[in-house]
Amino acid sequence: MTIITKQKPIWARNWMIGAIIVISSALIISVVVDALTSVTAPVVTNPHNLWYPSGFGANLWNSLSTFTIQTNLMVLIFFILALVNYFKKNRIPTINLGRFKFSVTIYITITFIIFWSSLFKNTINNTDFHDSVALLSFVNTFLLHLFTPLAMIGYYLLTSGFVKWAIKPSAIKTLPIAISYLFIYLAYALIKGTFVGQVVNNEVKYSYPYFFLNIKENIGNFFIYFAIILVLFLVLFLIYYYYNNYQYKYKQRKLKSQEEEIKL
Repeated sequence: MTIITKQKPIWARNWMIGAIIVISSALIISVVVDALTSVTAPVVTNPHNLWYPSGFGANLWNSLSTFTIQTNLMVLIFFILALVNYFKKNRIPTINLGRFKFSVTIYITITFIIFWSSLFKNTINNTDFHDSVALLSFVNTFLLHLFTPLAMIGYYLLTSGFVKWAIKPSAIKTLPIAISYLFIYLAYALIKGTFVGQVVNNEVKYSYPYFFLNIKENIGNFFIYFAIILVLFLVLFLIYYYYNNYQYKYKQRKLKSQEEEIKL
């Protein structure tokens, strides 16, 4: 395996710093919104006899249970590690070349695609634009579902190709590790949604993070979305895998061309 090592340019440092600042701000805004909307409301009905938490802790737990917040946190952690590695002059190349960067890019791309294709319309319909907190949350939606994905995807596209990935190790090691998070998240979301309630309009309802995970209401819808997300993951895995190897070949050709010019 041939690895092309190179210290990242200044633009990469600025990219990472900017991403860290904006993503951190978006996550802080999410916590603030959770705090501002944590007024305990009287529960009128609890038809499913669910245990339910209340207040700020409940709102924070529900936020942390979403795929959006978890993948944004992953992106933030990656950029922090990558920035530290930058100042250490790339002493830990696996941060930029390893499975974590590859997997996080896939996860946040899924967040981007699913939200804008299936959830954005519901977000508009459920937002009270006359309420300042709701408006703040709506604006923050663009940071979490647009800025973060584009920042991570753009960084991946611009910094790939320093190592060529072999098919067999990628299929045997990288794919199972990367896809395992989806199944772990799914199991957690279904368990929490089924056994823990959340207060919505003075009624305790199931706390599934997304409507398509609600197996109590429409299990057929759940399997359709599960299949779509699974196929989407595999497609993105192949796209980002082959893009990296294409960039590697391009960089190799460019390197050989420069070496030949020096010899001349």
